[in-house]
Amino acid sequence: MPLDIVTSLSVARVVEEDRSEVCRLTRGVHEEGIFRDIAFSETKFNGFFSNTLNDPKTYLGLKVERDGRVVGCSYCIIGGYFYRRRRLNCHRQHNLCR
Repeated sequence: MPLDIVTSLSVARVVEEDRSEVCRLTRGVHEEGIFRDIAFSETKFNGFFSNTLNDPKTYLGLKVERDGRVVGCSYCIIGGYFYRRRRLNCHRQHNLCR
């Protein structure tokens, strides 16, 4: 991968102003993926997105931007229980890129 592409990307936590762009990206990936036969739920999306803003110790929402435009995102839930000593389970992670 050319270095100029890598250096032009930035990664940050999502903020409220990112909601519509991240929703647009998530909807597009959903409609092209293995879940395309299931209708995209904006209600569910908004719940997950709100979790990242309201409970950032448990829910992580990241965005990847290039030239000020969201081109990728990730959503992760960190669980509070352990399968073994010293090993934390990450319940769910979704990485989406265009």
